[in-house]
Amino acid sequence: MKLSIHLLSNRFLSGETILFTVRLTNDGAAAVEVPDPDDGGSARIRYQVVGPAYPEPAAFPRGKRATASASMSVKPVLLAPGAAIDYEIELERLIRFPEPGEYRVSTTMDAGGKILQADAVKITIEHPEVRSARIMADDGFQEAALQRVLVMLGTPGRLYQMMFRENRPAIGEIKPSGLVTADTTPLPMDANAVYAPWTRFNRVDLDESRAGWISTKAIGIETSEEPGSAVTFELSKDAVPVYPPFLLRDGRVLGWLRTNRTLQLVEFPVSGSPAKLEWEASWDGTTVSSAVAALSREGDIPYAMTVGQSSGGEVDTLPVSLYRAGSGDPIVVAIPDAIPLPDSEPTAWVDKEGGVHAALLVQDKPKSKDAKTISTSYVEINWTPPPEVEKPVVNRYQVVSTPVENAPVASRVCHSIARAGAFRVDWVIQLTDGKCLSRTAPTEPQSFPGKPVRPLQLMPMSTATYLLTHDKAQVLKFWKVI
Repeated sequence: MKLSIHLLSNRFLSGETILFTVRLTNDGAAAVEVPDPDDGGSARIRYQVVGPAYPEPAAFPRGKRATASASMSVKPVLLAPGAAIDYEIELERLIRFPEPGEYRVSTTMDAGGKILQADAVKITIEHPEVRSARIMADDGFQEAALQRVLVMLGTPGRLYQMMFRENRPAIGEIKPSGLVTADTTPLPMDANAVYAPWTRFNRVDLDESRAGWISTKAIGIETSEEPGSAVTFELSKDAVPVYPPFLLRDGRVLGWLRTNRTLQLVEFPVSGSPAKLEWEASWDGTTVSSAVAALSREGDIPYAMTVGQSSGGEVDTLPVSLYRAGSGDPIVVAIPDAIPLPDSEPTAWVDKEGGVHAALLVQDKPKSKDAKTISTSYVEINWTPPPEVEKPVVNRYQVVSTPVENAPVASRVCHSIARAGAFRVDWVIQLTDGKCLSRTAPTEPQSFPGKPVRPLQLMPMSTATYLLTHDKAQVLKFWKVI
């Protein structure tokens, strides 16, 4: 009997899935009973690791996990002479690699009462910088939908996906997978952000994610033609992408851009053809502080909402404009005595009846120039269907008051993605000291073990809401917002 280790690669990123295959080969002349890999056979394998985080040999599994695996009853399977059987494990779920560098991993296995040992293999763990990360959600259809985060790591950048689902909603627990490669080809050297399409359906049905990137000159979205191929759209110097873009059922992606003078809707085809400008609206040069996109449930009506800059003067009026692709002038709502928050992203959604809704956070105009506190309000705007006909209903209420010296530096509003529970809108505000306030704890600042990803990535699911962070090892993790 012979034990060996097989890897697809010897280099892995922190948090990346390490598919570790231990192969048992019967090199004898008679059939042998060995642990069945489909019945917990991997529990018979022990691992030893030496490296930067483990200067002395460390054995895994440990503690209760080691006791449980040793006592587990495993059904045998008959292995014929010359045959081999594989035992696969995602190694990063068993062994943490908190320090980068080279590690030696060896294995032993109890096979039919005989202890076998495999030659050690070397693996290198890298901790490249998280350049950009955004949730790319399948919005509103599945109770336990497999969701994704699109991540750009390293220089030149490479795209990865982190899959996750809410596995225990009652206690607010998300179960993420390791990072998997979205595209093995290095991105353009000037690529600096991910372009992460959302959907209004289960993306698994389409079998492709259409991951994208943004550079100083273009937006590119992957195609299925060949590795590294992308459909691109050239950007003007003043172009700013509006999030989120949307992946349609036929594989096309629709994305909005805003410039100093226009709002543009761009179509990225599946393959073969260049991206093209589908629709464009012009405005009078009003400066836009933030914007958000929404798509009808059927995927046939794209919307964009822009938040302008305050008018200044005695009454600071904040213009909010709703655009429908292919229609005429936007519907404009004036929010009085309101100022945009820095690095703030609103949210928008379209309900089953076709009503359009938007929610944003604004800073209330100070009552005096020497005010000691900053007041923040939540604003929700509701356009009944069809939105061009009825005047929208605007609800506004003050939610947070913070000292001037601990002012908001970033904020995010997001509607619930999974519809298992009651629909809701949640928000989070990051303060100067790094702590966060939220809808459920507006007066109790919350700290997280890692730094919140910027722009803030918030995911309200069935019963809990989660914020995306990364630690010193650049490992991404969701934390429940209290």
